[in-house]
This record gives sequence, structure tokens and C-alpha cells, in this order.
Amino acid sequence: MSRFIDNLLKKMHISHEGKSVLMAGSVLSLVFFIWAPSLAVYGFLLLIFMMSFFRDPVRQIPDNPQVVVSPADGRISDIDIVRFDAFGDIPVRRIGIFLSVFDAHVQRYPFSGIIEKVQYRKGRFHAAFSEKASQCNESNTVVIGTDHGPFAVRQIAGFIARRIVCHAKPEKEVVKGARLGIIMFGSRVELYIPEHIDLTAHVGDRVKAGETILGVIS
Repeated sequence: MSRFIDNLLKKMHISHEGKSVLMAGSVLSLVFFIWAPSLAVYGFLLLIFMMSFFRDPVRQIPDNPQVVVSPADGRISDIDIVRFDAFGDIPVRRIGIFLSVFDAHVQRYPFSGIIEKVQYRKGRFHAAFSEKASQCNESNTVVIGTDHGPFAVRQIAGFIARRIVCHAKPEKEVVKGARLGIIMFGSRVELYIPEHIDLTAHVGDRVKAGETILGVIS
């Protein structure tokens, strides 16, 4: 039965992480339908929302090895130069992406390379669009070593999001566009890249994980 459900989720392009939530939603919808038909429509709408949230759409990964792709679906909320502890004292460019509850929440690798480290940090759960979220919220950072310098993807939990799933393992070789993990419900993802990369993205742009080009290595 479990294998059947896994295959069904795969064919429907729904992430494996949503399996338990969707099963619970299905049971709840059935209970409503049998015991409270007047509420069945709400259970059905909740199930549809869950299926939308955990969707894992097929993406067309750019073939060009010189381009950097977005690690997440959502809207670019900020772009700036910062000093990030994962890179020591080297200034890097940060691209912040806000994910609403209506965005697909599967994160993907922005570039090919070797995982150097995975760093989890406990924290608070401020709203993902708040300035405090980047500094104070629970997060998970994946640093990727590349031929063009280190890259990093930071998964940040939001007010609603309380669980971060990350598949990255140190010393693992990864390819651009492959699945990195997922954050449950509204959240924020940050991409840290070397300053010398030419940006093609702007604040306010809508982006898709693994598909939208954010920068080009010249």
C-alpha cells in the first residue's frame, strides 16, 4: 500500500514529504463526508490546498553550465552585499526569496558542486517577510563548493513553517536543479553567491526553483 501511494504521489508530481499530511487530510475529508456532509466541502478544499502546497512540478533545468538558477519558487524580496558567517569574512551577494503558502515549497540546488557543510541553527519563527526572519529564525544552511567559489542556500522557517527538511549530506556531489529539500508552509530562502557573478534577476521578480536564471558566470 505504501509503495502504491509513493508511486501515485510521484505520478501526480507531489513531494514525498507531503505523504503523511495528505493521508491525514484524506481521512479528515472522508470523516466529514460520512459524519458531517455539510462540512465535507471544507475538508475537500483543505485537501486540495495541501496537494497544491506539496506539489513538486517538473522543471526545465538550463543546460548552460555557467548559469545560476533559483533555489526556490517565490518572489525576490531583496538583493544586497553581506558578510555571512558560513564564508568567513568574505563579502558575498545575498538574494532573498519569499515563499507564500501558494508557492511550491521544494528547494533545488542552484549550481553543481560538492556539499562542504550543512549547518542547522535553532531560532525563532518570525514572519518570513520580516527583516528579523533572516537574522533570528530557525534555519538550515547548505554550503556548496564549486569551481567558481562557494555557494550557499539557506532555508529559513517562517511564522507558520515549523519544519525544515534537507536532503544534503557533506561531501555529496550534487547537480544543478536537483532537489535539496522542502520547508513546510510559508517561508524564506536565501541564496549566497560570489560578488563576481553577473546578476540577471531583480527585486520583485517571480522565480521558479531550478528553472529561473538568477545570474551568469562570465
